[in-house]
Amino acid sequence: MTVPAPDLSIVAPVLAAADAAADLIEDAAVHAAWDEPSALAEYTVGGLAGHLARGMLTAAQYLLADEAGISDVELVDAAGYFATVLADHDPVDSDKHRDTRARSAAEAADGPDVLLSRMAEARSAFVAAVDADRIPEAIMVRDNIAMTPAEYLRTRLVELVVHLDDLATSVHRTPMIDDEVLVITAGVLGETAARRSGALAAVQALSRAERHPEAIRAF
Repeated sequence: MTVPAPDLSIVAPVLAAADAAADLIEDAAVHAAWDEPSALAEYTVGGLAGHLARGMLTAAQYLLADEAGISDVELVDAAGYFATVLADHDPVDSDKHRDTRARSAAEAADGPDVLLSRMAEARSAFVAAVDADRIPEAIMVRDNIAMTPAEYLRTRLVELVVHLDDLATSVHRTPMIDDEVLVITAGVLGETAARRSGALAAVQALSRAERHPEAIRAF
């Protein structure tokens, strides 16, 4: 397996999104609505916060794992990851999404302060690993998908930004996200939509509303 030198330019945008997520989870409006329904189907506000936090928690988990044994495995990019993980699963009623909601609820079970503490610890461990050049060339993530760290971090950025917006909407806040972060996220979503629905369909949906009024979605 030939692996390019790690490109860690994505680290700063991921950290910016994770910090914005932590700031929102710390908001009193989120605390007050913790057990209430969120804007995302079947999630409470707390469960959604737990899901949002996992964008940072899983980044640290996978990037700090010892994956030195990965070899002769095809590497998947961010769009390929989403195409594989999402597949044709119903976004609400599938076993995969029920399991995701359960994990998210478990992350939130001890309340926002404990969740924020876990996020801070994960962030510190992640930054220390990057600073010490301890990021592996390739990692194995969920569903036995092998990726470069940079491509996996692009997926974490999407998860953070999309669910930050969900959580902000749930408590009537405006998500505070830098344009640079949003542009990268939009790019991954566009690639994912093209991968899942066809490149031509994606181009037509983005460029010709008069012929294609029904927009396609990445998710």
